[in-house]
This record gives sequence, C-alpha cells and structure tokens, in this order.
Amino acid sequence: ALAGSPPSYVSSRLTGVALAFGTLAFLLLVYRQFLSERLAALVWLPSACFFIFTGEANFTHCSSEHLPIFLCAAAAWLLARDSRSDAQPSVWRGGAVGLLAGAMVFSKLQALPVACALLAVAGVVAWRKPRRFAALTAVLAGAALVPGLFLVMFLRYDVLREFWFSYFGRNMAYTRLSGASPARKVALAMDLIFNVSLGPYTVALLAVWLAGLAALVEIARTPAFRAKFFGPAAFTAALGLLLLAGLAAVATPGNPYPHYLLFLMIPFGLLTTAAVMWIELAVRGRASKYAAGLAIGVFLVITCIVPTVLRVPFADSWDTGHFPPPNPLANTIRQYASLGDSVAVWGWRSELNVASNRMPATRFSDSVLQIEPSPYREYFRSVYAADFRSARPAVFVDAVGPDAFAYTDRATTGYETFPELQEAVARDYRLIADIDGARVFVRKTVMGHR
Repeated sequence: ALAGSPPSYVSSRLTGVALAFGTLAFLLLVYRQFLSERLAALVWLPSACFFIFTGEANFTHCSSEHLPIFLCAAAAWLLARDSRSDAQPSVWRGGAVGLLAGAMVFSKLQALPVACALLAVAGVVAWRKPRRFAALTAVLAGAALVPGLFLVMFLRYDVLREFWFSYFGRNMAYTRLSGASPARKVALAMDLIFNVSLGPYTVALLAVWLAGLAALVEIARTPAFRAKFFGPAAFTAALGLLLLAGLAAVATPGNPYPHYLLFLMIPFGLLTTAAVMWIELAVRGRASKYAAGLAIGVFLVITCIVPTVLRVPFADSWDTGHFPPPNPLANTIRQYASLGDSVAVWGWRSELNVASNRMPATRFSDSVLQIEPSPYREYFRSVYAADFRSARPAVFVDAVGPDAFAYTDRATTGYETFPELQEAVARDYRLIADIDGARVFVRKTVMGHR
C-alpha cells in the first residue's frame, strides 16, 4: 500500500509469491555457508520443489506465515555468516538478527517461539566474539527496536490497551477456542506433518536426517572430533533448537490448519543441510561425485514429481473444494455486486470476498473484535460502522448460522446484536436470500437498478 499498490487479492498473491521465493533465496545463501556451491544447490532443490509441486491449497494462497518465515530466513543467513570461524567480527550482524527477530513477533504472534530461538542462538554467537558485551548489546538493542517503535506510536495515540487486546488478547482467546490439551495439540501437529500432502516429503526428509545422524555418530567416535568438528556440531544443535521452536509454533493454536506448517520450512531445510554435511564428511573420498545428485533426483521423483502426476484433479490445489462451481452464495453476491462494488461480511467467513472477487467493505476480515465481550468492543464496532457507512457496500452478508465457523447462534452473535449495524441494514438493505447458512442483504438502491 505504501508503494501505491491497490490492496487487492492479486497484489496479496504477488506479495506472497515474492516472500516465498525471497525465503528460498536466503535459504540458498545459508546452505552455501556450509556446503560447496554445487552441493548447496542440490540440497536447495527439495525446498524449492516444496512450493513448486505442493498440492495443498494452504501452501499456495497468500498466508500470514510468509512474512515471518522470510524474516527468519534472512536472520538465519546473517547468523550463518556470523558463526563461521573465518568471519570478521561484526556487531551489526547481531543487531540485524535481533531486529529481524523482533519484527517477526509483530508480523505474526505465532512466530514468537521461532524468534526466541533465533535470539538464543544469536546470543551464543555474540558471547563467543572478542567484544562480547558490545555484541550482546547489539542483539538486544536490535530485538527491542521494533517493539519500542510500536510502543512509542501506541502511547502517542493512546491506543496501547486496544492494541494489547486486539493482538495479544485476541490471539490468546483464539488458542483457547480449540479446547485441546497440550498433549492433544502436539498430536494434532504430528498428524498435520505426516498426514497432509506434506507427508511423503516429511518421511523422505526424516530418512535423510537419520542418515545424517548415523554419519554424525560415526564421526563422533574419531579422536579428532572435538577439535575438528565442534563448529558443525554446534550448528546442528542450534538447528535442533530451531526445529523445536517451529514445532511449538505449529502446535500452540491447537488447530489442524496446514498453513501453520510453513513455520517448519526453514528448520526442515537447515536440518537437511546439516545431515548432508555430516554424510559428506563421513563418506568423503568413498562415494561417487554423482551420488549426491542421484540421491536428490530420487528424492524429488518420489516426493514431488510422482505425487503431482498422480494428483487428480490438479485444481484441488487452488481451493476449489471451498467454492465448488457453481457456488450459489458466491454467484448471488456477484449478481448484485459489480466489480467496482464492495461486500461487507459479518461473522467469520472472509473467503466470500475471494469467492465473489469483490473487495471487503471494512478493514476487518472477521467480526471477532465486534462480537467477543471486552472493554474495547464498542470502539471496534464504531470503526466497523464508520467503514460500513463510508464504503456503502452493495451486498451485506450475515455469515452467522448453525453451520458457520466460530459463530453459530444468530440470537447472540448475529448482526442484530450490533444496534447501529442493524439500523443501517434495516434502513438501506433488503433480505433477498438465506443461502448456505448465510443471510444475504442487498442495498435498496442497487435493487432498483437490477
């Protein structure tokens, strides 16, 4: 938006693609810090093919995980450069890692465990520098910069409480909606990892990691292990911490949404790098120079190419399951709202804007802040009402109903519980249909032109 791009579905998709492949670019730079250029390129291929061949709709739409994993990949590259024994000491790299980790928390709160893991590794790297106090200070100062800037802004405009509720309070309430115990959340995360379309890919990576672990055990028996391989061993331990943080990010909400698995993309890729590094050290001089390329080729054929060939229909990757053509509700919205019109949705069904290809009338993708009891509900209702009056949406959809997501009782959470909105709808709109559990209202002036 700051660059002048319209906030549309197309621009959000392009943003997601840019962030995804920006993440891949930083991953390749990380791999090249620990492997030869040729081997790094081969190890990078599975990460690239994860996006190219995926059949899971949650990985192909623009997702809120794309920004934090991009920031994480950039931080991982800086840490990789900083941790090398031949690297020139620099407090700026540590400060940049702290800055990126701090920004991750404000790009998506779910990234908090991963950000903490990055800061822990950055702290260890800083402690090993000649000017450790300056290096640690840079990491902490960088981590505090983004939160500090937000804090100053929120205090300046006296909205700190509103921010705290809408960002932290709302997310905590969301994690409690599932009602799952910690053990159940871990089980759900494991089910996601091994039973979604990512399953064969994960199993194949697990085989690579086990081979790397076997190589590490073999090398650890050598007398020169501590002196010669301490650096790679420390790198592997750091990746283990990052993997645990990624698993925590996936499991914490307690919901089986595959797009959470994007938090594991970087730990999976870096662990594969470590495994290949140990395998290369163990078989050096005893394997063909074509062995690595052949192994990667077999990996891609089994986990990416064959599943893609067998996938019928391929369009399942693009969310057609949510909007089977023709979709009566989306068709009704398109019938009364032209391309230049906006559509307001009450409840939690923002995909209707995507299905109808019509812009949202308010800044809220759902109505949680307007529905959930809190000291700030009236504030967020007033913002919603102001957006609604300004946009004058052609169609208003009350998505609260028996089969809806999160909000099913119209008597307690329907649009009628918001008096100002009920008054506006009663005055300017007419109910024309109750389709798929949602009530569709059309603006009377629009009805007159149809």
